[in-house]
Amino acid sequence: MRIAISWNELPCYAAHLIAAGIKGVDNPVQVISTRPTIPITGMEEILGQKVHWIDKDNIYTWEQLGLDVPEIYFQAGITYIPSLRRLGDQVRKSGGRVVLLSDNCWKNSYRQWVGMVAFRVIYRKQFHAVWVPGASGVKLMRKLGVSAENLFTGLYGSDPDIFFPKEVSLRREDKFIFVGQLIKRKGVDKLVAAFSRFHQKHPEFQLDVYGAGPLASAVSGIKGINLRSFSKPETIAEALKRSKFLILPSLEDHWPLIVSEAAMSGCGLLLSDKIGNIPEFANEKNSFIFNTTSDDALYESMLMAAQCSENTLNEISRESCRLGMKFTPSNWAINFKKIIHEIAQ
Repeated sequence: MRIAISWNELPCYAAHLIAAGIKGVDNPVQVISTRPTIPITGMEEILGQKVHWIDKDNIYTWEQLGLDVPEIYFQAGITYIPSLRRLGDQVRKSGGRVVLLSDNCWKNSYRQWVGMVAFRVIYRKQFHAVWVPGASGVKLMRKLGVSAENLFTGLYGSDPDIFFPKEVSLRREDKFIFVGQLIKRKGVDKLVAAFSRFHQKHPEFQLDVYGAGPLASAVSGIKGINLRSFSKPETIAEALKRSKFLILPSLEDHWPLIVSEAAMSGCGLLLSDKIGNIPEFANEKNSFIFNTTSDDALYESMLMAAQCSENTLNEISRESCRLGMKFTPSNWAINFKKIIHEIAQ
């Protein structure tokens, strides 16, 4: 059976997931990816095989890639990546089966209600199955009319070889950590305002910010905040293992991978209620969830986090690690094999 999987701007974590999936099936798997905006090396070494790099907006055939049309094709995105969509069209025309990879979540917005009609009428019949990260994706796809038997979870995951701590009960520093783009959607302005207020009561706490973006100037030079550039996964992992809590005050976030990585690292979680993977990684044992519409909610969550005893922090770490270890390359490989088996029937 010929199998191919596509990814938009293939990152390291996805290469590790796919590599595990390839090892778990008996058939060869071709990997297609759009070229990343910022080149990242080492993907083919992780996979142990060639990646077919293509441009996002160009049109290709499988023949142009030097490949036979696959019988099963995992397609990243519905319509927004023309090159990957056209490859899916060719698979369908040849009688093959296409699995949609989607990380969108239900937001109950006007745009989604309009898109629901388009998906049901135009796109739903184009896919034999849909693979989503978790519960928020399931909710969206069920509303779009995808049947439960054609819906699979576990699309994303993190590498425990990098993020899982050697000792779950660690003596962590008085630190919060933020990792992500420094943009308004990530709630960076709210983060700076809340932490500045918090730091007046708890000057012993630091906030490490890993990221870049237009709001970098709003973060730089603030007392208690250490601005650092985007770093390789190993560096982020070590920073997470030193920190007590990850803070992510996003105004909208489908499935931020950093939440998976932070949980696997044993961090406590301070998350806005707009984070799509809260059901998978956060509960009353390891997290404080705050409302994005309140100016005080993030600040109050910081205060509660700072009051946690060492015993409580160890309990938080154990719970985060337990939840984080549900989304690993080995689990991804199991899901990958299951989808192939079920849609090949």
